[in-house]
Amino acid sequence: MEPVSDPFLARLNLYVDVEEQLLICGPCSYALAVDRSQVTSHLRDKHRTDQRDRSGLTKHLKT
Repeated sequence: MEPVSDPFLARLNLYVDVEEQLLICGPCSYALAVDRSQVTSHLRDKHRTDQRDRSGLTKHLKT
């Protein structure tokens, strides 16, 4: 099955594997838990993604 993304996630190089119900980090292929702050922490710590770019991500994932 083709991975699914939306503009907000695509901008951060994240995509959803609908079949497996996973959020995947494109550059390193890690599956990320959407609860807690694993996604934002991963982007900050592993990819040095700026806070402005990560802003609103946790809220977006809860929708």
